[in-house]
Parts: sequence; structure tokens; C-alpha cells
Amino acid sequence: MEKVSVVIPCYNEENGIGALIRHLKNLLTMTGSGKYSYELVFVDDGSTDNTGRLLKTEYANRPDIKIITHEKNMGYGNALKTGFKSSSGGLVACYDGDCTTPVEDIHKMLEAMGEGIDIVSGSAFLPGGNAGKVLWYRLILSKTLIWLYKLILGGKAGNITSFTLSFRIYRRNVINSINFKSGNFLAASEILILALMKGFKVTEYPTTLVNREYGKSKMKIISTIFSHIGFIFKILLGKRKE
Repeated sequence: MEKVSVVIPCYNEENGIGALIRHLKNLLTMTGSGKYSYELVFVDDGSTDNTGRLLKTEYANRPDIKIITHEKNMGYGNALKTGFKSSSGGLVACYDGDCTTPVEDIHKMLEAMGEGIDIVSGSAFLPGGNAGKVLWYRLILSKTLIWLYKLILGGKAGNITSFTLSFRIYRRNVINSINFKSGNFLAASEILILALMKGFKVTEYPTTLVNREYGKSKMKIISTIFSHIGFIFKILLGKRKE
């Protein structure tokens, strides 16, 4: 049985923790034919509300569940780094604590992780996917970045249709070999792009992306745009090769 670590960054998600817990219960019961076991790795990224307390109350004394706390908010990318280091599975999934993608798709994405595939990446832009309920300006940002990154990467981008969605499953060797720098929401794109540049094999799985139902988005659109611009220039200048 192969262990799958699900890394879940959380920051001030008190209002949505109940929904997150309900969704994760569905995942934990989906062991299929006994091929996979699950480890949940929560990273409470300096929450100032009851996020951490609610998680610890729900998952106290569960050996298959880890809760790591940042004393202060360090950003999405740094939360991923902490989660990756704390995980132990041979496969590592990323799932956001705002429940904007169906957690049950993780099991389906695992089935798509065939021999020779290093990353299965969720995409709402594939046939069968859906991004119809996402705010228009987020869609414009995503579509623009898809065009830019495919232009820069050329053939290495293959048929990738989404770079910004962090909902993915990685083999452990990918995580160990990607040295991503970003501490913010750029991290999701940076990891995928560096993996493509290294020649890792990526396939996509159609998923549904919706706006969060509880709480507020932590993404600062303007700073995220500038982060992508800076990263693009580093690629063009040859400063990001690994």
C-alpha cells in the first residue's frame, strides 16, 4: 500500500474548517482496492483565529494526521515547503484549505498517476473541467499566464492548460529535486514550471474550480501579478534553471 501525504496550508480558515473536515472524511474513506493510505499534513500558517485550535480538537491523537504551526504568517509557498518537509509519503498531494476544488478528485488523480508520470496536475480548463464560477479577473489572470508561460517554455510546456492551480500530486523525487524560491502564491506555478524545465512528465486531470464559500481569499492580486512578472524575467535571463 502506497502512502499519500496530503499537504493542506491553512490561514485564518476558521469559518470553513467544518466544511474542510467533512470533505476530508470523504477522502479518507476512499481507499479503493487498498492501493493507498493517506497522511494529512496541515500547516497552520500563523492563523490569528481559531483555525489551529479547531484542527487540533478534531484530529487529536491521530497518528496519520500532522498539524504544524507557523508562529507567524509566512505565506503560501513557505507553508508548502513546511508541509513537504513534514510529509512522509512517496506521493505528495497539495490541497488548499478553502475547498475550492473537490477533494475526492485526489483519488481519481492518483489513478491517473501511471507509470512514467511524475506529476498529475488539476486543471479546470481541460474538457470535463469547469471554472465557470470563478471571478472573472482571476480567470483573466490565469489565461494570460497560461499564454505567457507556454510562449516562454515552448515545447517543454507540452499540452499544459493550467499553471496557477496548486491542486496536484507529485512523486517524492520531484519534490526533492525542485528548489523553488517563492514564499507566496507564485509557488504553485514555479514548482510546475521548474519541473517541466527539468523534463519531468506531467499529465493533467479535469477538475472543478469554484470561488471559496467561507472566509476571504488570501491572494493579493497585484503582488501576485508582480511576482509572476519577476519570475518570467528570471526565466528569460536564464537565472531560473532548476
